[in-house]
Amino acid sequence: MRTEHSSSHGCRRPAFAAALLLAFASGATAESVSVDCRPGNPTGSPFVRLGDAVAHLNQSPALADWDYVLLQSDCTDNLTLTRSRVWIAPAWDWCPWAGCTTNGPPARISAASPSSPVITVEGPHDVTLVHLVLGGGSDGLRISNGGSVSAYGVVAEKSVGDASGGVYGNGFVVGGGSSLRLAEGGAFDNPGYGIQMAAGASAEVFGSQAWLQDKRTVISGNGRDGIRVERSPLLSWAGTTIEGNHGWGILAIGGHVTFGGCCGTGPVVRANAGGGAFLTEGSEASFWGDTRFEDNGPYGVYLDAASSAVLVSTAPDAGVVVEGHTDVGVNVTTHGHMQFVGRHAVSNNGTATRPWSAGVRVDGHSSVSFDKGRFGLPTEITGNGGPGVLLDLGSVLDAPAAVIADNLKEAVGVYHQSTAYLGRDARLGQGGRGELRCDTTSLVVTDQVAKGPACLRVEKPTGPRPARPDPLP
Repeated sequence: MRTEHSSSHGCRRPAFAAALLLAFASGATAESVSVDCRPGNPTGSPFVRLGDAVAHLNQSPALADWDYVLLQSDCTDNLTLTRSRVWIAPAWDWCPWAGCTTNGPPARISAASPSSPVITVEGPHDVTLVHLVLGGGSDGLRISNGGSVSAYGVVAEKSVGDASGGVYGNGFVVGGGSSLRLAEGGAFDNPGYGIQMAAGASAEVFGSQAWLQDKRTVISGNGRDGIRVERSPLLSWAGTTIEGNHGWGILAIGGHVTFGGCCGTGPVVRANAGGGAFLTEGSEASFWGDTRFEDNGPYGVYLDAASSAVLVSTAPDAGVVVEGHTDVGVNVTTHGHMQFVGRHAVSNNGTATRPWSAGVRVDGHSSVSFDKGRFGLPTEITGNGGPGVLLDLGSVLDAPAAVIADNLKEAVGVYHQSTAYLGRDARLGQGGRGELRCDTTSLVVTDQVAKGPACLRVEKPTGPRPARPDPLP
């Protein structure tokens, strides 16, 4: 165990503090070896190949202790780890014992063979990687068979892949039963996914931590989706940017996705060619605080096949923003459900020439609801290149409170056996085709708008509805 530097930084997560206390109290010993892969080994390190250094550590240290492999230089290797509690970092890095705020250069590990991952972790083992750049392999990091990796400041970039052979070249691959904790790292310019999660995996992705280097985690420029979540939980809390990927920013297939943040550190999903987030096959998502979906091709958030999502504001001025998409801001279809709680903004989405464009589009027996939330402020749907909210094919709008105004077409369109409830705190502003449009098969329940030529079936509510309870403390 490394004891040369004592901890002097108090800004770190409680789990680290507990682990450190246990390590010091245990009195266990472990090895620390250095590697210098440069010609001539100028530092006189005992190893000149990374794989040889890892092979030297042939026995796991005691619980709560770690063996360290310290890189004096960049290295070229394909590394497979089949034991627990190995810590790989640049030689300058004393993280977390002296804090993780040092801005020294990361160490680069390039694949010796492009047909294998740069680093493979076989479970059930626990490995920590710090301030590394992984590139040139079939994947950057692959975790399988229940392995667990904590990666602090780790970037996986420019994997090679072979699409003809079914190898897409991903940044991080998390196999079933395995887990990844990625902080202030990223996945750049891989031909496949930035992060790919198999069924039964789990991942936590975050950035902007004072105990690290206060940098965002960035998933950018990947040839497929930024993050693919298949029947797995993904948590991203603060300081994550997913941008410029060729597919969707987030693709969830039966997954459970939680994104959030506050105070300017919220997740940003922008400029992804396929769209912002696509949730299908019963996926569930929670988007909290100042999460932003910006300029993601046709769709900001797309819910499909009985999937559901909730947007929750965490402060009066910290809500989810969905803006700048060419077709629809929020699209809910095929028995999906979207719930807006508190103040959010859906604006400047859609194109006048596309008849399906809208701020929020709901069809296929799906539903959307709006409520003021604990801060008493409604969601605003404004400036969209179509209706503010468009309901079709037996869908439902439940809006005790919302501001739907200044959209290119009607505020709310209700068609083909759909139903809309507009409560006393629902405000409809004049659009290009009026406040409300319906066909003869649909129904609007409200006392805010009277029936007229554009909407003949308007009825008043039978009475007041109970207020939504606040489940938060």
